[in-house]
Amino acid sequence: MQAAISINNQFNYASVSDGSVMRIPLSDIDEFHLKNVRRKRDDKKFTELKNDISRHGVINGITVRPHPDQSGRVEILAGYGRWEASKELGISDIPATIKRVDDKEAIAIGLSENINREDLSFFDEAVAAQRYVSLYDGDVEEAAKSLGWTAAKVRARLVIMSCAPVVLSALDDGSIKLGHAEILSQFTHKLQEGTLEKIIAEKWTVEKLRERAGKAQRLLSTAKFDVTDCQKCQHNSDLQSGLFDTHVGKAKCGNLPCFKAKTEQWLNEVRKPELEAEYGTVLIAIEKPESDRFTVSPANVGADQYQSGCTGCAKNAVILKDGINNDCGSIIPDQCIDSECHRKCVKAFKDSLKAPKVHATDKPAGAAKVDTAPEKKAAAKIEQKTPKAVIEDYRGQVRQISATHMLNNAGFKLGVMLASICKASGYKPSIDALKGATRFNAMIQACVSLDIKLIQNEINAAIAFMASESADNNQPDHEFTDLMIGCLSVLDDAEQKVIEAWKPEKASLSKLTKHGLIALCNQVGLSTAYDIAHGDNAFEKLAAGSKAEFVKGVIGFKFDWSHHAPAEMLKLIPNKN
Repeated sequence: MQAAISINNQFNYASVSDGSVMRIPLSDIDEFHLKNVRRKRDDKKFTELKNDISRHGVINGITVRPHPDQSGRVEILAGYGRWEASKELGISDIPATIKRVDDKEAIAIGLSENINREDLSFFDEAVAAQRYVSLYDGDVEEAAKSLGWTAAKVRARLVIMSCAPVVLSALDDGSIKLGHAEILSQFTHKLQEGTLEKIIAEKWTVEKLRERAGKAQRLLSTAKFDVTDCQKCQHNSDLQSGLFDTHVGKAKCGNLPCFKAKTEQWLNEVRKPELEAEYGTVLIAIEKPESDRFTVSPANVGADQYQSGCTGCAKNAVILKDGINNDCGSIIPDQCIDSECHRKCVKAFKDSLKAPKVHATDKPAGAAKVDTAPEKKAAAKIEQKTPKAVIEDYRGQVRQISATHMLNNAGFKLGVMLASICKASGYKPSIDALKGATRFNAMIQACVSLDIKLIQNEINAAIAFMASESADNNQPDHEFTDLMIGCLSVLDDAEQKVIEAWKPEKASLSKLTKHGLIALCNQVGLSTAYDIAHGDNAFEKLAAGSKAEFVKGVIGFKFDWSHHAPAEMLKLIPNKN
């Protein structure tokens, strides 16, 4: 086993291959920067672990990864107990497996160790469910696969995490049972806290709590969902008095499970889609806890990175608060869910603020004074992750632009014929320029710039081969969009043709998030032109309205788009061969 020893007492862990096993000084190990996923330590079991290590040493090594910012250090991912016990025992080094993984994989490794414990409690399962769902950005099905659970079990455990902190603590220490927590999750946090005191003080059973919960009521005036169907419901307190229509503010719902179910339906089918159209990525709060997201702002990543890189990024999410508390349906904007990228942005901005050291030098008498004021270094800009729907929309538009030109290109049409015959027959072209073009798309793209007679000769040869020699030949599917975009590489003025052809239309602009549309307007200068035409801050006011009105205002404004096209669309154009 290799020991981590080197000149200057620093070992470059970043150079170690994935899966390597070595003894690492405890002084080189840091806690994982996203914190240990294990929630607490069992003192009795920890003492037993220390005694075992004292007698036999660390038999099962820990798992670490190279520190993302310091080559001479590592971060621990799994084996916290062994690491902490070794430190308390004064052991100098510990066996470890080096894993070269990103933040997401690192979290998964830590979660895997915790979830495979034999003493997993219901609370542990609830925490694991939330962390795994968060790891997969709200995808319960994928979380269930990783856990080896059913999706129903994941959802059931996830519900527990909507309980108030004091309820979770009571479940954790055994003061209440899982059934108590499941019933309490239907209440507001305030009601949960008050009910918990009675459960513990009066030793309520789950059945007793269920009976009392059946009598609980909630004002329908606090409902986020449409209460029209509640008018004739038997659980509506005003049903018999007939006062619902005129005294809706006093009507109460006596069926909290139904109230909660309708609230969740409103969140997922009404509120969330509404927010996604405006902001892009939207995650329910219970699916993405604070530990797995970071507030992004000009203060921590810099104004330029924030405005042109982060605001329209697909990883910049809006967190939608759930539950039945009063803040249900409210949002927390600007939450970065890509820890790797967030760390790079923060570091780049901090580095840009560091002033370079300026050393005074001797100079002749009368020489001009040297300006030693520190200069701020520009932060390295990290590009935004454009939403997939926007990129696909741009791809579709560039494809259509290419089609208008390629349909009149003889090489393209003959290339389609030749590639189709080759795909069906297995014929291999004899032209040197086509010998390496074995895939359907590549062959057509190559034909676009070839001599017509050469292609015609190959078509004749391919037909002859197909008629007399070919066997059945099934080739993989091809992407026509990739094909058409790729063919633009033969045009000297491909970018200009895209710019001339592109026009801002409602269908396309509506696919952008509001931040993405603002970025586009800033990019082409429309925002400035709009303020000149309508007065200071006019564009800001336009952007502050609903997304639909914003799009309408942009399209309706008389602006010369003839020299502009979205930057992300222009990036799709291939370089000329």
